[in-house]
Amino acid sequence: MCEATGKSSVKVRRSGTKHAAAQGFTLLETTIALLVMMFVALGVCALFTYSINYNSGANDRAAALAVAQQQLEQLRSLPFDHALLAQTPNNGATATTICDASAPCYNGTRAYTVDKLIVDQNSVPVSGGGTRVTMKRITVRTAPIGSAVEWARTAVSITTQHTTVLQGPY
Repeated sequence: MCEATGKSSVKVRRSGTKHAAAQGFTLLETTIALLVMMFVALGVCALFTYSINYNSGANDRAAALAVAQQQLEQLRSLPFDHALLAQTPNNGATATTICDASAPCYNGTRAYTVDKLIVDQNSVPVSGGGTRVTMKRITVRTAPIGSAVEWARTAVSITTQHTTVLQGPY
């Protein structure tokens, strides 16, 4: 109470006039917001699943590539006229198997099949008649031993050229 006037200084608030805009979310608004967040989270989960599968496939391809490179380097280290570097049948159209299911090549614990294709190139004439090959194109294909889906996902093919020390026209 005010001493001078004798009136009370307590103000009374009327409910419903100033606080109508400060109410919370309704149950419907909360449910809609949760549904939107759920769809976004499901989309993110699908991306994570795709990413895991893609990275796993990349790891398998890298392992297959390591096997192919190893086999290719072994072929490149051979002399140019070595029997293992003879042209494959049908002018290089038919692959020759290096490793298969009965005798696979390994990278860690994984077994791989390896095929090679060799095509003679750059035939040059030699004195006295005939021609001599001065370049060979070597292709090595590697795939894991397993299902067709796995084979298609991780098959690797690399190609190089192997030349002789003989000089020829280029």
